[in-house]
Amino acid sequence: MVSLHIQDLSLFKFQLDTLNIAKYSVRQNKLNRPDNYWLSTIYSYRTSKELENTHSADDDVQATVDILRHEQFWKDRKTMLKTIDVTTIRQQSVSNNTSDCNDSDTDREEDLEESDNEEETITNLSATLSSTQWTLNTPFDGLDSERMFETKFAQPDTCSISGGSKIGLQAAVHSVNSPIKSWQCIFTDRALNKIVRYSNDYGAFHCPKWTAITKQDLTDFIAVLFIVSVQKRKDTTSNWFSNDPLLENIQVKKVMTGNKFHKILRYLHVCDLHSQPNPTDDNYTPMYKINEFKEDLEDRFKKAFIPGYALSLDKTLIWSFGRIQFKVRIVTKSARYGIKVYVVTDAASAYVLKVIFYSGRYTYHAAPDDKELKKTVKVVKELCLLYKGSHWCVFVDRFYTSIDLLKELDKLNLYVTGTCMRNRLPNEVVITKRSAVFRGMQRGESKHHLYEYVTEDGKKVKYGLVCWKDRDIVYALTNCINTGKKGSCYCRSVQGRICIERPIVIQEYNQNMGRVDLADMRRMHCNSTIMGLHRWWLKLFFYLLDVGTSNALVLFREGGKDNNINLVEYKMKLIYALVGPNLVGIDEPVTEHKMEKMQGKSRYQCSYCSLFGKPSKRTRYKCSHPDCNMPLCSVGTGRTDQDCFALSHKNDDVRKAVALHFLKMKRKHNHSKK
Repeated sequence: MVSLHIQDLSLFKFQLDTLNIAKYSVRQNKLNRPDNYWLSTIYSYRTSKELENTHSADDDVQATVDILRHEQFWKDRKTMLKTIDVTTIRQQSVSNNTSDCNDSDTDREEDLEESDNEEETITNLSATLSSTQWTLNTPFDGLDSERMFETKFAQPDTCSISGGSKIGLQAAVHSVNSPIKSWQCIFTDRALNKIVRYSNDYGAFHCPKWTAITKQDLTDFIAVLFIVSVQKRKDTTSNWFSNDPLLENIQVKKVMTGNKFHKILRYLHVCDLHSQPNPTDDNYTPMYKINEFKEDLEDRFKKAFIPGYALSLDKTLIWSFGRIQFKVRIVTKSARYGIKVYVVTDAASAYVLKVIFYSGRYTYHAAPDDKELKKTVKVVKELCLLYKGSHWCVFVDRFYTSIDLLKELDKLNLYVTGTCMRNRLPNEVVITKRSAVFRGMQRGESKHHLYEYVTEDGKKVKYGLVCWKDRDIVYALTNCINTGKKGSCYCRSVQGRICIERPIVIQEYNQNMGRVDLADMRRMHCNSTIMGLHRWWLKLFFYLLDVGTSNALVLFREGGKDNNINLVEYKMKLIYALVGPNLVGIDEPVTEHKMEKMQGKSRYQCSYCSLFGKPSKRTRYKCSHPDCNMPLCSVGTGRTDQDCFALSHKNDDVRKAVALHFLKMKRKHNHSKK
């Protein structure tokens, strides 16, 4: 019998936990130790296989079973029970948690994001990368050591996709000088009519008593979604059209009836009814219901706006808790559960350029020559394929950055900059927290490495690696930014707020990387959604509707009309333009007679005083009604002891006489000037 010092049952369960035993066995092998102890990493370490869909309960259980079936696991378990005390294991766990808390803010945030890595197994590359490929302590000069990006990136005429056009707004300024015009640049009449046609076909096929809808019905439907999003109501649609004054939405009921709204919602369709693919086809994807609408939208995104030299690529999450085959869990996102979306945006304006909806194994339909690429590389390549040959820089986070990605995008004449996981780098450039190198580095200090390889056509390509010490070591890979140039930044420490050195590559990464989050935050400020939807593709339709509206806002700002307008104000103006006549007080003529101040500093003679021969008095005020529009003096608005506004409006006859006198005075004044 093995003697164990067990204090309670919880400690016993902790010691016999499968994952902890596997962690211990991995730690004992000091020659090839992985960077983390996620289930996918341990599974790959023991079975030499890649684990797919780690957030699926069935796959997680199967992976655990495969670890248990491995002979080495039981040997390590026996050794662990003999040699390791429970308190030792607990102390190790506590020390690991403490060590994680001491990491830098950037690194800690990215460590959490690793939990979403169901698509690729993290492997150590020391076996595949020779130590002679890396030159230690050598800065990478980049494309231009003096002024970054000026040589390559500031030349939009060299970009094959731009056709010699300038970056930014491509539409004429007069076509985006109002909110409704900029919105119609994205959602054209052709696009809306296509949705109307598909919805009518679908409704006529499934409903014998179907009544065809029109484009006006569709715009009213969209306006209702915008009204509710601006009001930020999260209740069900039945409440909007309720007769209960505590639940009803008065403005929504003035736009359309509840029966018509629910009819459109029930039979809304954005793809051809007869274009459903066969699930057995090689190119089948469950996104066929939304792909046509998405591709048409992305085509208008491309034509309306050309991004600058920097692109930002990241993922986001559309909240959904329903029964979806490809639903994922990402703990770092506010939604946590839902449909994952890969997004690429312009780094300057957060203008969304292209999106890819994650649909499990159907997401990656790569070309035959791309079969061996990692899935993250496939995603980035597909998102950036449109900008092939542009010599622009793609900023990505550590979830995507790898040597393979840099090599693959270099074939497309695209550059990459991003933070990198240390287990994707060779061991000779990795700096661990326990090493003497780490202890000898001051906060803000950095080390540089140069990686060089020869392409198939004999071209030598260089990449730079910077290892910057913040709270932990931050690794950044680039093939376009000078890793030797340094700036400065402020950070918190035990001494208070201090200034430390920071490489320019880290600074550029921080400035350009978070644009997908910015676009997502702008969209979520007043997102269109309906509670209780059972059709998951409708959530994607509402997402694309909001993304297109957000891009239309960027176009409106680029037109120079109002740079400070936010999405809520923009949607309100769209609502007024779409369904304004149906709402209270919108597009109605002014019917109230009231005093208002005239523009300018000039004073004008009071019409009432002039008509009745009273001493000439001048005023800066007039009646706002279009039938009057005549200057009048009033108590409190000038040097007068009488209220001419009230006297001239005591009855309609007097008002008309004063107005007629004002017109005669105006004509006489204009004649004298001639």
